[in-house]
Amino acid sequence: MPNIIAIDEALDEYMDVNPQRVTLVRSPGLDTETVFPVLFNPETLNEEISVQWSKLQVIGLDHEVPHYTNTRSLSYNLEFYWSEFQYYLRQRTQPRPPTNNTLNSVPTKPQDAQAFMNFLRSCAFPTRTGLRPPTLKVIWPGMFELLGVVERITFAFTRFDTNLAPIVYRATVGFLETRVTRRFSEDVDQVGLTYDGYSATGQG
Repeated sequence: MPNIIAIDEALDEYMDVNPQRVTLVRSPGLDTETVFPVLFNPETLNEEISVQWSKLQVIGLDHEVPHYTNTRSLSYNLEFYWSEFQYYLRQRTQPRPPTNNTLNSVPTKPQDAQAFMNFLRSCAFPTRTGLRPPTLKVIWPGMFELLGVVERITFAFTRFDTNLAPIVYRATVGFLETRVTRRFSEDVDQVGLTYDGYSATGQG
């Protein structure tokens, strides 16, 4: 019979060095759904909320009257770091991560420098069946599950192997939120920014 205390201690130690990963899911809910946990969690998250106002000219007033038009889709900039050396070092020195119950039925894409690069790039081009780039879900544990589309990608390659293939790079990805529900000021004041059922604090 396994030592339950020893297993719990080992799991605690594992979680100390293996925090939950930010996970990207391409085409969530479809047969082509693909999961890709990032190698390193982003260190910062930039959220931009932009309110659109039209400026009305009223005869007799000495100032313009701002007229609310809409609140633009939320945008996020995330920076992902990849190091081929760190990836293989982690594969050799750390145990296999526990199964994520929310993703256990979905194949996880094999990870290497080229695979992650191609995964991100593929989100910027239309699919053969949908004629638009695929939807991307960004799962940030304790923060949000954001459904959106890729707005822009910038790669900065800094190291290459002897064949001049990139092995260290940073990918800066701009995500644009997509949703089907309306968002009201009173609800945001009470529960924060919700993304079709998921809140920005994970309390959806």
